[in-house]
Amino acid sequence: MNALIGILLVSASTALSFSLKPGASTNCTITEISQVASTVKSCQDIVISNLVVPGGQILELDLLPGARVTFEGTTKFEYFYWAGPLIRVRGENVHFQGAKGSVLDGQGALWWDSKGGAVPGKPYMFEIDVTGGLFEDIFLLNCPHHCVIISSTDLTLDRWTVDVSEGNKNNLGHNTDGFDIIYGQNVTIKNSTVSNQDDCVAINRGQDMLISGMDCTGSHGLSISVGFSKHSFLHNRVANVVIENSVLRDGDNGIHVKTHTDGYLGEIRNITYRNIRMSGIRRFGAQIQQNYPSGSGPPVGNIPITNLTFSNITGTMSGKNSMPVEITCAENACIDWSWSDVSITHAAKRSTCSYVPKGFNC
Repeated sequence: MNALIGILLVSASTALSFSLKPGASTNCTITEISQVASTVKSCQDIVISNLVVPGGQILELDLLPGARVTFEGTTKFEYFYWAGPLIRVRGENVHFQGAKGSVLDGQGALWWDSKGGAVPGKPYMFEIDVTGGLFEDIFLLNCPHHCVIISSTDLTLDRWTVDVSEGNKNNLGHNTDGFDIIYGQNVTIKNSTVSNQDDCVAINRGQDMLISGMDCTGSHGLSISVGFSKHSFLHNRVANVVIENSVLRDGDNGIHVKTHTDGYLGEIRNITYRNIRMSGIRRFGAQIQQNYPSGSGPPVGNIPITNLTFSNITGTMSGKNSMPVEITCAENACIDWSWSDVSITHAAKRSTCSYVPKGFNC
């Protein structure tokens, strides 16, 4: 009997010890910034409810493996003149979701000045640096600068709304990129809406990505921009990307692939754009250039573009500066492109191509 009691006591002690391990806290709702550090260290299932983040502070979410975070109500970020980001997430196999009606409000109008990103002091909004993650049903409102910065592996973003349409007023909002993938491996962004004043999606580095079901308004397009590094081939490489089943409305560009003339060697390889519709595009339906950022100087072949596939790319242009397709390639730096069913109409200017893809008449 005494032995049995001893076993029961040990079992009870073990159960109690387990119940108090990190992730089992019963108070896991954050309503004040002072609660963040202790909550993320002790909780597996976190609720962020109507939080106001003081200016100059990062909502730093360095999470336990497998943690879940739910946003409720309005998460508001107060003004401060700094680089940000306003919120940063790190962790492994994490799950973020927005409850119905929840909003992350960056209050971008407090920063916007119509002067673009060259002016310092406008913070990035949401930085994601995870290995394994699902972020779904998130509503970002009025980013001060770039909205979402991604440096992650095995990440899925689903059903996001990025609304910076208020920045159109008096042309105040600039450089409000929707999703910037500064590094990604096995990253998916899907079923999401972006209304902004810069790239809807921009991919800078990485491989094995899917961008699908995007609805972009007022943007500079679905973009690949490579060559930021002056020293590393791997930092100037994008490969195996599919961008599909998306709509672009009333923006400057539809599709934009650009390589930086002042960057180190690199490559853009195995890129597919398919089932893209656009309307009211003011400058280029599709612009592929190896002379960025000047756009007027000679192209440079430091970053070849190989196996660029377009399929079912359709739409209409608007305005006196509109052009369906512009291709500016350096000699022998655009290789094995295959295009089909590319039809972009109502442009003021004819397409120009220094390299003509198979299946396309320029």
